[in-house]
Amino acid sequence: MLAYICLVEIKQVIFEAVGQLMKGNLILCPADNFCGVCCDATQENAVQKIIELSEGDKSSHLTILLNSDAMVNNCVKEIPGIVWDLLDLHTEPLNLIMEGGLYVAKNALADDGSICFRLIKTGIAAEIMQKTRKPLVFYSGRFKDEKPSINPDDLNSQFKASSGFIVPSEFASLLSGKAEKIIRIQENGEINILRK
Repeated sequence: MLAYICLVEIKQVIFEAVGQLMKGNLILCPADNFCGVCCDATQENAVQKIIELSEGDKSSHLTILLNSDAMVNNCVKEIPGIVWDLLDLHTEPLNLIMEGGLYVAKNALADDGSICFRLIKTGIAAEIMQKTRKPLVFYSGRFKDEKPSINPDDLNSQFKASSGFIVPSEFASLLSGKAEKIIRIQENGEINILRK
């Protein structure tokens, strides 16, 4: 996915992004569908910054980006077999909500301790997670009455001002622009589709 961008530029962007994340700062970064604000999901103070940017609305889950099967295993207590089938078969952005979130800051989880995660194995966000070996909290960089964007230049100025680093727009050129499907999976494997 990033092959068309100069290797030196990729390394520099990852270096800058990782440096800001390690300091507990936010970055603007493309995921797989839209651009948004990200932080290190293990740093409570950084997660709190995103909660405040999202107007403190925790009625819905924060999305945790993960970049590997190993990271899924680290962040979810019990994983029914159906989860691996869904992750292997999905071709569009897919958020899974499951009980027993682990290895992330407590405020990155819902009040009931459940975790909402999306597995992305390609793209700049996945490369950044590969370097930090930590998941990212992702918020789609918009207020409730605004549409999500695939271009970081179009995001709200408040989100830009709150970010220590903005990943250049060319890294967002292959985003799908499709809203993620959301499925809640109980520990017994029961599936509840929240958004098709």
